[in-house]
This record gives sequence, structure tokens and C-alpha cells, in this order.
Amino acid sequence: MLKAAAQRFNDQSLTDGNPIFADYIDTLQLYEDNECEVLRTLVGIEDLSDMQQFVKLMESEVIVQMLSIQNFKIPLTKKEVNPEDVLTADIDELVLVPRDSLVECPMPKQLLQTQLPHKHEHIKANDPRRRFVGTIVEVKRNSVTFECSKLKGMPLAGRYLVIFRSSRITYRLMYDALDQLEHDDATRRYLFPRDYQWISARNPQPALRLINPTISSNAEQLQAVSQIVAGPSTLAPYIIFGPPGTGKTTTIVEAILQLHLNPKNRILVAAGSNSACDTIAVKLCAHFEKHAVSPLPVVRYYSKTRLKIVEHTMPALLKKYSNCQYQYCQKAKKLKNVYKSFGSVITKINVATLCSTRVMLLQAPDTQFTHIFIDEAAASTEPEALMSIVGLKRKNTHVILSGDHKQLGPVIKCQRAVELGLGQSLMERLMLRKVYDTNDFGEYNIRLQTRLRRNYRSHPAIVALYNELYYNGELLAKAPLQQVNQAAQCSLLRNKQSPIIFHAVSGETTRETNSTSSYNDPEALVVCWYVEQLLKKGLSDQISVKQEDIGVVSPYLAQCRLVTRLLRQRGQAQVEVGSVESYQGREKLIIIATLVCSKGYASGFATNPRRINVFLSRPKSLLIIIGNPQSLNSKKDFQYIFKQCNLQGNLYTEKPNENKPKNELKTSVNENKASFANTNKNVEVLKPYNTSNIKIDNKIVVNTTRATVISPVRSPIYFPYLERAKDRVE
Repeated sequence: MLKAAAQRFNDQSLTDGNPIFADYIDTLQLYEDNECEVLRTLVGIEDLSDMQQFVKLMESEVIVQMLSIQNFKIPLTKKEVNPEDVLTADIDELVLVPRDSLVECPMPKQLLQTQLPHKHEHIKANDPRRRFVGTIVEVKRNSVTFECSKLKGMPLAGRYLVIFRSSRITYRLMYDALDQLEHDDATRRYLFPRDYQWISARNPQPALRLINPTISSNAEQLQAVSQIVAGPSTLAPYIIFGPPGTGKTTTIVEAILQLHLNPKNRILVAAGSNSACDTIAVKLCAHFEKHAVSPLPVVRYYSKTRLKIVEHTMPALLKKYSNCQYQYCQKAKKLKNVYKSFGSVITKINVATLCSTRVMLLQAPDTQFTHIFIDEAAASTEPEALMSIVGLKRKNTHVILSGDHKQLGPVIKCQRAVELGLGQSLMERLMLRKVYDTNDFGEYNIRLQTRLRRNYRSHPAIVALYNELYYNGELLAKAPLQQVNQAAQCSLLRNKQSPIIFHAVSGETTRETNSTSSYNDPEALVVCWYVEQLLKKGLSDQISVKQEDIGVVSPYLAQCRLVTRLLRQRGQAQVEVGSVESYQGREKLIIIATLVCSKGYASGFATNPRRINVFLSRPKSLLIIIGNPQSLNSKKDFQYIFKQCNLQGNLYTEKPNENKPKNELKTSVNENKASFANTNKNVEVLKPYNTSNIKIDNKIVVNTTRATVISPVRSPIYFPYLERAKDRVE
């Protein structure tokens, strides 16, 4: 694979000496017989590509600064890679390589080999060749802080070569799962079900005494719970397809609680991210806490790394039910004294990330479960999902996958791996198989799946938007109007019946220095204007808006940083700003989306229906989209959005207050000029922008306004956003 990496993973480099992958590359189809080899190759591509980013950060002739007895700091000088995009605190590590070590063992020609452990890391500490390995604790654009107990009392004279290295924990666990799967024919057959295996007879439905009575009025939720409790087929995974706001988590929690009533059941609940695990764990813990069940029937298992991060922010309820016994912990004691491994805490219901479940298998190989739930399964690669299946699934174990493959998929850093199929989740692959298909009447095998369709989150007009675009009109808007129709009297809406605004802004997309992320100043200013108006006027005279009610979404972290800074300057720091990924599975009363794309600059985001689907489906009562129609009008999804906003009279090119002049955008922005100048002296006044006429169905409908704006030069700011890729490793 090192040779393939040097050739950028072209077809020939991947197929030389690998006939199985050579056959796969022609069809990109996974089969029972090629799955292990193909997925091992795809994981290898992603693994090596990830290593290459660490190699680019390598520094030479570095002077180490001591901060405390075991904490140190080094400067960073490389500009082509942003260390904040690559390094993860408390997970990744660095290696200090002294000159004597380099004399004996010069740097390899293939720098990827520096990512592997070296013999000089294990020699005596006082040997001048000793390479010291430290754990990164803080990452900034121009420096890294790390801790290394082995350096305690050691002289730090001289200069070092610094190698940054990934822990590669997730990759190693995925390789382990694939190696085990290769010798597990039964599990491979289970993952490739055939249509001729099925019989028409249905399982007898159990008489359920629902813990959550609201499920009785939802036919699909009740069907899913009944099937899982009765025992879905043991020949294939059971799938709960849960589009936005359809109560997927509610359904899963009810099924788990029903299964808990059977003393013979042992349940594993896994997800790719800690946040998804916590969402389910909180609901389960709240139920058992309310009913004072003892001994505790559920444990939220955290890795030591994750506990370091959330130790002081973890809800008290999760602390009580976690594998870290905080009730015995005093400040003087270290985490290791109260941390409990999987083998000592396994109980009836166990909640952990996909990675942690693999660690559990290694620690307690005889563990058996009757049911394995994988939530947000569509957001994990197939090798990631296999970490919670292979070796843990026995003959009669039921696997339940839940998620929505029409929302965000797995996080893949290497585009080549995406092209070759690593981006397809296990859930998506299964749903494309004939046995999971629907017939012409929309019917399907209920022993294999349930498709939730009743949306309880959003206003009917908002549901209608993404329902038509992505769900073939199959969703039903069932949220009580008194909860989602709160913008019915909002002064920002020209048409009060449709709480969706598209505000056309012509701005310039600028790329951050030493980064691939972009921002758009005029859009950021319009976001701030809407936030100000909503906080000042509310949704009506009777309905006020708090900062926490508003969420700002952007496909670019640079735009998130810019908007965050502007809102902080205005004392509006409680308005949550995040990327599309950070809002998956969440909701806000009001969502403001800033798309960043400018004239002649339409990013891959504009053609990614999954990311568009996520931001469209987050708001409950009001959706405001800010972008440049000229850049987006060639994309069919946005064509539909423009058309609907135009039909409803909510396609704006100016502030939606008829009592103010049409050039209010110019006035509003100029009013902020002094504010920018006071907070950042390095400002650049941009020239007015123009865009051509916007066309919908080949008809000119609006002409965008001109706006004089100012652009604050980017200044460093800490942005408290934990990327999903990092979250799932911890």
C-alpha cells in the first residue's frame, strides 16, 4: 500500500497483485466473497491518506519550551497545512527525535514510514538516541502543547525533529474486525441476505404494555417496536429508516426498554459518535432513575480519552451510570483509580461508541448479546459498523440498524476512498438490496424493516420542502401547529403562511489563509442583521426569541468562525453557530443558513443533497437561507427552493420591512463600520457588488441589490466545534 500511496492510489497500483480488488474496481460491487479484501484495501487508502496529513506537519530544528514538570510547548512553522484541521488533542501524539537518533537511523525515503513506531522509542531514557513520545493536549495554529512524563527531569538541550503521529486506534480496530470477519462465514452471509430466504409467515405480535404511550398513535413506531420485541429475522439485520423528526430515537428507546423486561436479554447500543450515544443514554438513564431501578441496568461506557474531555461537563445523570465511579472519586485521586474496564461493568444495557465496543470484545471476548443496536448507522462506514458486529454477533443475535441514508453519510477524508465506495454505509448498501425494496404500492417486508414517516419536528411548509426533494412525498407533517406555527405573525415574513425565506446576497467568497475553508463577509453581516431583528422583535408581540432559540448553519468552518466573532462583538454569544455536520440529529426553533457560495463559485456543498437535506430539516418554525442565487441556480435542488420561495413571496433581495428604504442593507452595514473599526483596525472596504438577474423557470424574477460592505481581516479565534471525525474516535 505504500507503493500505491506514492502513486496516489491509481487503479494499477491498487490492482497489481490483488486480483480480488481488480475485479471489484470494474463494478464497485461488494459481495460476500470479496467484502473483507475490498474493505481492507479501502480502509488502507483512508488510513495512509490520513497519515500523509500528519507527515506534512513534520518540523525540524525545533526548540522545546518547558511549561511545567511534564508539559511542554513547541512552535509550528508549516503554512500549507492547518494543524487544527489535522491534530486532535488527547488522542494524537508527537515524537521528539534527537540528532543522535537521526545519525544512526536517517529519515526514510518514504516519509509515511515515520508514522510507525521506532526502536529508539523504547531504549533507556538517558540514551542520547532516545525518542520521546508525548500526548498532544492543545493545538493552535502556530503551536502545540504536549505532555510527556518520560521527559520529567530530562535536559532539553539542542534541537529536535518533531514527528506528529496519529494514534490510528480506529483503523487498527477496523482491521481487526475485517480479519475476524474473513473467518466468519455465518456473519458474512448475514450481511448479504438473499430474497429467496424469506417466507411469508409473520411473527406473532406480542401484547405490549407501552412505556411511552404516545407510540400507540404512530403505526410505524408501534410496528418497529413490536417486530424487534417479537424477534425480527435472524437471517438479516433489521432496519429502522428514520427521516428527520420522525421519532427514530423515541422508537429505539422504547424497543430497548421493552427488551429489558425480559431478564434473558443482553443489549448493546452503539453509535459512531459520543453525542449520539449520549442522546440515547440520557433517555434510558432518565427512565431508570425515575423508577429507581437497582442495580443499575444500564452503563454508558466511556474511553479514558473521552472522560478526560467531558469529565467536568458530563451531566450528573450520565456520571452516575458511566463506567467511571465518580462517587468514589476525590480530587486527589487520579482517573485510573475510578475508571472501570468493560469486563467489570457489562450489564443488561450497554451504551458505547463503535470503537469502544471493539475494545470491549478484546477485554471480554466471551461477552454475548441478544440484541445489537447501531444508531446513526448511515453515518458510519461499513468497516466502522463491523466493529460492533463481528465477534459480538452470535447465531441468534439480532442486529438493528437505525438512521437515514438520505442525510449525512460517513466522514471520509480521502476523495479517492470515496470514489471507490468507502462512503457507502452498511445500512445504505443493505437498503439497496432487493430484499429491502418496496413494491409498487410502497409495501415492504416488515420482518426486515420499518420506514418511519410521521414528522413531529417542523412546520408543514418546511417539511414539504425536503419531503418533495428527498423523500418522494412520503412524509406526513404531524407536529402540533401550536408548537411549530410560532412564526405565523413574524414581521420578517411577507407571506405569513410560509415560514421559509431565501435572502439573495451578492458577496465575495474568500478562502482562509493556509486553509481550504472559505467565508463570505456580506452574508455574515446579513446573518447578524436577522439575529438582531429576531432578538429585538421576537416572532410576534407575544412570542419572544432567546439567543438559544437561534441556530446558524454554514457548510464552511471559516464562515462559522466569522459569524461567531461578529455575534460575540454584539453580545450574542449564546446564538449557536456550527457546520452542517454539527447539526445532524438536532433541531432549533429558528435556523439561519449562510451558504457562502458567490458568483462563479459553487462548491461541492451545492451538489450534495445530503448536506442540503440536513440544514433544511433542522428548524421547527422558521428557516432563513442566505446565499447567491446566481451561483446556486444551476443546481436543481436550489432551483426548487428558489421557485417555492418565489411562489410564496419570500424570495428577498432586501430587508423584508416595507416601512424602510430598499437600500437598508447598505445603511445597516455602514452602521456597523465603526464597530468593526473599533474591534479590528485591519479592515478592508470592499467595492459594491452586482449580480445579474435571477431566473426561475427561465423567467427573470428579481434583480439583486447593491451593497457596500466591509470585510474584517480574519483574526485568530477559538471555535468550540468538535468535528464529527474527532468525536467518533474519542
